[in-house]
Amino acid sequence: MTGGTKSGIVAITPPNQCPKTGTARGRAIWLVAFRKPRVPPLAATVRCLKFFFFLAQLSPIALHGEDAPVLRLENDFLRLEVGSSGRCLGFTDKGSGKDYLAREAGGAGAPLARIRLRGREFPATAAAGGDRLTLRFGEAGVIASLSFAAEKKYLTAEVVSLEGPKDGPAVEEFIFLDIPLALRGLLAEPFAGCALALNLKTNVGELPGPAGRLRASCYPRFGFAGAKAAILGCPTEAMRRVMQEAVSAAPELPHSPIGGPWAIEAEINRGSYLFNFGNLTEQTVEDWIRLAQGLGMNQIDFHGGGSFRFGDCEPNRDMYPRGRASLKAVINRLHEAGLKAGLHTYAFFIDKRCPWVTPVPDLRLGKDASFTLAEPLAADGKTVLVAEPTGEMSAVTGFFVRNSAVLQIGDELLIYSGVKKDPPYAFTGCQRGACGTRASAHEKGAEAHHLKECFGLFTATP
Repeated sequence: MTGGTKSGIVAITPPNQCPKTGTARGRAIWLVAFRKPRVPPLAATVRCLKFFFFLAQLSPIALHGEDAPVLRLENDFLRLEVGSSGRCLGFTDKGSGKDYLAREAGGAGAPLARIRLRGREFPATAAAGGDRLTLRFGEAGVIASLSFAAEKKYLTAEVVSLEGPKDGPAVEEFIFLDIPLALRGLLAEPFAGCALALNLKTNVGELPGPAGRLRASCYPRFGFAGAKAAILGCPTEAMRRVMQEAVSAAPELPHSPIGGPWAIEAEINRGSYLFNFGNLTEQTVEDWIRLAQGLGMNQIDFHGGGSFRFGDCEPNRDMYPRGRASLKAVINRLHEAGLKAGLHTYAFFIDKRCPWVTPVPDLRLGKDASFTLAEPLAADGKTVLVAEPTGEMSAVTGFFVRNSAVLQIGDELLIYSGVKKDPPYAFTGCQRGACGTRASAHEKGAEAHHLKECFGLFTATP
C-alpha cells in the first residue's frame, strides 16, 4: 500500500518483494518520490521526527521482515540471533558491532539446524519459544526442542527432545547447530568462531579452534536428548582462553591439562622423542635411556604393532612376558631416568587378532558398503552372489591402500580374492572363516557388509 504526503510517498511493500528488484527481501519500508517540501524548515523537522517515531513503534515483524527474532543470546563478546523462520539472523561481535554471519544470495541467514531423513537433509523452517527453542522441519513433520544458555564468554545449546511422526522413518542425524560464518578461521582475523562438543553424545567434525562453519550433530545410536555443544565467538586472541573455560566447565568431557587448549603451555609438548618399534624391553631399557639422554630427547614413544596390539593395547608377550606388569616396569624405569613415555596407538584402528574381531566379529566393526545375498551360501561355498552392483568394490589391498577384501556375514568373516562386476554380481575365491571366525551357511537375503581397512587394520563404526 502507499500513503502520500506533501514531502514524499511512503511505500510499504508486500512481503517478500523488493519494489526495485522484485527479489525476496521480506516486508520493508521504502521512501520514494521525494520532492522539495513546501513547509517551513521547523515544521519539516517536526514531521521527520514524527515519521521516525512511527518507524520506532512498528512491530518487530515490520522491522526485521517476516523473520522476527525469537532467540537473542548475548555474552561479553557475542550476540547470536535466530528468527521465527528457524534461520540465523546474526552472529555479531559486540566489540566492533560487525555481523560475521554468512548469508545466502538474497541476504537471508542459513537455517540454524537440519535433520537427515532417508538420506535427505531437511532444514528448520520455523522456530518459537526463546531460550527453550522449538524447531519445526517442514514436510519432514519433525519437531525438536533445544535449550540455550549464555555463559560469560560462550553460549551453549543442548538437545532436549526430537520427535517425528509416529509411523514415519527414524531421523538418522540431527545437526542441531549449523552456523556458517563470513570468516575463514585464520589467526590473522580479528574475530573467531568455534563449536565445541561438550559430551560424548555430540559430534563436531571440525578441529577445535577458529572455523568458518560451526556445526554440531547427534545420532539415534547414542540418543538425541542431552547432546550439547558450546558456541564460541570472541576476539581471536582470546579463543584459547575461552576454549579452556568451556572445556573445564563440561563434566562429561574427557580432557587433559596438557592437551587440547592447554597443550601449547605444557613443557612436555616442546620436547623431542624417540620411537620404539619393538625392542625396548626390561633387558634393553638402560641402552635406550643412554641413547635418549645422549641425543637430548625427553620422551620415548611405544609404537603399536610391535610393543602392543592396536585396538585393545595388549602388550606383546614376546617382549613383555608378564604382560602389562613387564611393560609397566620398563615405563617406571624411564620415569626414574627423567624420561616421559608415550603410546602411539593409531586410535580408532583395530588389529585383526583383537577379541572384537575373533572368534566372533563385533557388529560395530566399521563398514563402507552393504550387500544382500542373492542366493543361499553353503558353509564351504567360495562364491558369494549378491543382488547389488559391485562396481565400486576391489580386491586390491596393502599397507597404504584404504581398502579391505573382507566381508562380514553374521558372525563370519570372509576374505575374497576377486570381484565379478557384471551380473550376476559376486565376490569370488572366498576364504571362509577368516580371522579365526567360524564358517557357516547363510540364507538368501542375508546382509553381507564390506569392512573398512587401513594400514592392514580394521576400524570401528564412528
